[in-house]
Amino acid sequence: SAIRRLPPADIYRSHVIRLKCGEDVDVEGIRQELGVMGYERVPSIEARGEFSVRGGIIDVYPPDSPAPVRIELFDTEIDSIRSFDLESQRSLESLQEAEIYPCTLLCREEERFGKARDKITRAYDRQIRSLEKAAAARQQQEAEKAGSSIGSSRVATEQTHQLEKRKDQLLEYVDQQINLQYLESLTGYFFDETEHLWDYMDDPQILIDDPARILEGLEVAEKELADDMDAILSEGRGIGADFQAVAGKEDYFQLYEKEGAIFTPFLSTIRNAPFLTELRQINCRQMPSYNGRFDVLKTDLEGYLARGFRVTIVCSSTERMERMNEFLEHEGLFDRKVAPLTTSGAPGKAERAPGSIVLAKGQLTSGMEFTDEKACWLWAGDIFGAGRRTRRPRRPKAKGNAIRSFADVQTGDYVVHESHGIGRFIGVEQLTVQGVRQDYLKVKYAGKDLLYIPVDQLGSLQKYIGGEGVSPKLNKLTGSEWKTTKAKAKAAIEDMAEDLIRVSAARMHERGYAFSEDTPWQGEFEDSFPFEETEDQLRCINEIKADMERDMPMDRLLCGDVGFGKTEVAARALFKCVAEGKQAAVLVPTTLLANQHYYTLKDRFEKFPFKVEMLSRFRTAKQQKKILDDLKKGRLDLVIGTHRLLSKDVEFHDLGLLVVDEEQRFGVRHKERIKQLKANVDVLTLSATPIPRTLHMSLSGIKDMSTIEEPPEDRYPVQTYVMEQDDFVIREAIEKELGRGGQVYVLYNRVDSIGRVASEIQRLVPQ
Repeated sequence: SAIRRLPPADIYRSHVIRLKCGEDVDVEGIRQELGVMGYERVPSIEARGEFSVRGGIIDVYPPDSPAPVRIELFDTEIDSIRSFDLESQRSLESLQEAEIYPCTLLCREEERFGKARDKITRAYDRQIRSLEKAAAARQQQEAEKAGSSIGSSRVATEQTHQLEKRKDQLLEYVDQQINLQYLESLTGYFFDETEHLWDYMDDPQILIDDPARILEGLEVAEKELADDMDAILSEGRGIGADFQAVAGKEDYFQLYEKEGAIFTPFLSTIRNAPFLTELRQINCRQMPSYNGRFDVLKTDLEGYLARGFRVTIVCSSTERMERMNEFLEHEGLFDRKVAPLTTSGAPGKAERAPGSIVLAKGQLTSGMEFTDEKACWLWAGDIFGAGRRTRRPRRPKAKGNAIRSFADVQTGDYVVHESHGIGRFIGVEQLTVQGVRQDYLKVKYAGKDLLYIPVDQLGSLQKYIGGEGVSPKLNKLTGSEWKTTKAKAKAAIEDMAEDLIRVSAARMHERGYAFSEDTPWQGEFEDSFPFEETEDQLRCINEIKADMERDMPMDRLLCGDVGFGKTEVAARALFKCVAEGKQAAVLVPTTLLANQHYYTLKDRFEKFPFKVEMLSRFRTAKQQKKILDDLKKGRLDLVIGTHRLLSKDVEFHDLGLLVVDEEQRFGVRHKERIKQLKANVDVLTLSATPIPRTLHMSLSGIKDMSTIEEPPEDRYPVQTYVMEQDDFVIREAIEKELGRGGQVYVLYNRVDSIGRVASEIQRLVPQ
């Protein structure tokens, strides 16, 4: 919205109606001007952008106003102006004046719409002639080759026919001055020059929050626009000139040339940015709500003046400014000869003496205090106690509120319709269909396709859930693309479900290997553990052993936080397996974890005649070949491996137990592949954070679950701190960790600027 290209501000300002009590007005002129400004005349107003004229009463609901405005006339003189409640029709506040702004960017100016008509006609005719010329040239070439030219000629005819239809549709909108919100996207036809939001503002201050992320969002939007343009142009539903006023990165970069502050929660992202001239820390707190307690307000204001604060009191109307002025004078708070009553919109920019109060007209959501700058802004709504009431919505929309019931969909979110596929939620819009006015959910699809869904059919829409940071491709409303996608997904789910059910059923009904009770070697192995087991560890070990001693294959999930001793529990199960003469395997997601487990288990099994090996990229091709041969012939008892264990060339002589560590890092098919090798193999899954599928299988009884909730003795808890970036804290933390002989790693989420972060860390701790 900030970088959107808008009509010139002067044109917008020329269509503002300013009314004052006691003025003579032309009622018919106001009615006509409201029509030009995009307002719809109705018998009785119900929503923003509507007006009604009944005798000597004019009701208007401006889009920027918290409540509609009623102007009562005595003949042609304005007798009163007041805001009123839409439901009860009771007055809320008397006003001396009112400003009514356009409710659409395109005001219905006859001359401007006439010029737009000419531009659209010329642009589309030019494109149609170009297509016809290209078709004629192809036809000529094919004729020279003595071939048929029907195919290419037909394609050109279809495209030109589509463009003719599109041109006629646009000209109808322009001639009848309807669908103004749609025509706003074609601003380039209506205005030779466009401006931006900041051109509408007097002395604006522009704040950019996380510029790198904004740029990423714009790049995604531009890619999506390019896809839309390809679809629209190829299908003849538009021409390139339709997109001439679309905002993009070049508009965003204009912000860098404006005076003002650029700030972000990720300081390292902009620390060395070329456009940054200063880095400022802002301390701000929200002001309290006084709710009519002027005695408390007086005490607070005296305190601020004594401490040299510049206080600005923001009022929504001239009447409230006058009441505040009277209060300040009565309490002697204007004795310092401070700035008098003003209607300035930006008092904070003027040079003011410390310890002063200024009144300003405008809107705030709440008051705020900037401690370091000694500046304070108070909102009159918090002082008088009516700020919240005047912001009450015009009418509770029971159906509209239901939007928040499916994961709080916001404007711009991707959604999925059960019949039409993936689109982007634009917002809620009121439409009149067959004489009935109601709210519709507006969803954008590929190209310029739009779908309007009545809010009572909300159940047909769901929020899109996909990979974070990945924008899905929008579907087309026409064609069979979405049906094909659903059919493929359904088939894939059925195949996966069939495999899962078959494997689980086979494991439930087939007889597995029943391990014997613990041997003396098992007791010796467990006694060699140098630490004292926790109660949870002992309980989990007993549960796993009991499963292994039954003739039904084990499928158990072992849950426990990092450092709670899951590896030792698994080691005892592995020993029980290999001591029986069976083979055991440990599947891990990374070579680093494979290396760690290999040396841990090799050390634990060292006193016993069992062969332990690791299968990963740390092993040469020759070593891997020997390990695979030993596995196949039964000369290897325990193997720790990565995804390499899932290869088709891996064969076990007699596998009895599979341990899967960090199972959330593997795909479903990876794990089912191992189970399919031996349907009667005992499986133990280790995880600190099980994926929902595995957790659900555990809770529903398909898997058994053991949990370790008790930390080992003297284990220090993991400590996590979230704070603003502070070089001193970073340096101190790194030096403290290195001083005790530990290791440190810094996690950063942007590859393109990670070198800069490394240099920054190196500067902090050069040693």
